[in-house]
Amino acid sequence: MGSSVADNFRAEQEQCAELDLAWKHAKEGKGKYYEEDGYLFHKDKILGESIGQLVIPECRRNEVLKLAHTSVFSSHMGPKKTLERITYSFFWKGMRTDVKKYCDSCNECQLNQTVKVVNIDLIGPIDPPRSKENKYILCLVDQHTRWGEAVPLNSLSAKRDSTLDYGSVSISIVVWQATTRPLSILKSTWIGKSNNIQLNTAPVSKYLEDLKSKFEVAAEQAKLVSAVQQENTAYYHNLRSSNKVFKVRDQVIVLIPNSTNKLFAGWQGPATIAEKRNPHSFLVKLPDGSTKHIHQNKLKKYITNSNADQDKICAIQKLSRPITEKEVRWVLGLMGFYRTYISNYAELSTPLTELTKKNKPNNVSWGEAEQKSFDRPKELLCEVTSLATPDANLPF
Repeated sequence: MGSSVADNFRAEQEQCAELDLAWKHAKEGKGKYYEEDGYLFHKDKILGESIGQLVIPECRRNEVLKLAHTSVFSSHMGPKKTLERITYSFFWKGMRTDVKKYCDSCNECQLNQTVKVVNIDLIGPIDPPRSKENKYILCLVDQHTRWGEAVPLNSLSAKRDSTLDYGSVSISIVVWQATTRPLSILKSTWIGKSNNIQLNTAPVSKYLEDLKSKFEVAAEQAKLVSAVQQENTAYYHNLRSSNKVFKVRDQVIVLIPNSTNKLFAGWQGPATIAEKRNPHSFLVKLPDGSTKHIHQNKLKKYITNSNADQDKICAIQKLSRPITEKEVRWVLGLMGFYRTYISNYAELSTPLTELTKKNKPNNVSWGEAEQKSFDRPKELLCEVTSLATPDANLPF
């Protein structure tokens, strides 16, 4: 099979009218053309390495372009990189123009213009930083090839010159092992040097197309298996899970980010369910008085201690408003002793504190502000969880 393919290619080289001048130069030793084993080659130098490029007749050029640009191994690279791939193995006059024309007319490349779009994001700050004080990572992902790059940064200042050596990608394409490259395999097949590899009777380009189709079928089957596995995982997970049921006015604790760092979240509460927005999320009134729309996965039922001292709670609830300045000072002293459990105590107690200043009448003047300043601390004290000795007979 190898001899037949090689003989056919040699005959096509000899019969191609466009190669008549090249054959003449090869016999005269001009134009970097030369003949070897009856085949026409072109001599070139890439990265300091002398290579022999097989000269391609006109009838075979489209096959080379298709394998270099649109095959499963080529990833639809641009004209420059597609030319680099072809140049390492093949040559014909006007090759650069033909490559650009072929790439520009590629249907998939025209429909996927996202090849020019790169997503960029920053990660950090990373604590603790590495030994080189790199606290941030610059992430870049090409939308078409999904190629990603991560660049460490020690600051977010624009003064730092963060350059990516994309040139190494092009170089790596050129210096691939010749035996592993599809174009090199095609070249070896056409000149009858297959290195004792048992090749398929079909052309190399057709073989690669069939291989791509088989990969697509395998990927589709893997997708189906993955879907079944996901269903099984969800089924067994749901066996151990339970629906969270919350009602309006239920007390809950909420998992929300820390105010100083959004990457750290902690449970806060108790909060109160104010409204059910949809089957799986609620409007929650937080301890600071604000409201937030939160998914049920970030909510837990708040369990009050059943051993709380109800007598003390009743005493606080029945506490009557002070009438004289002395009674106001007594209330402030009581509230101040438990100020740890009263959020924003200083702000809440300001109206009552104003009643104890000099030149104020002994019988205090009581209004709406003073009533709120008296009622709100009482409510907060009644909501405080009591500490009690755990009961060993109950589950923890």
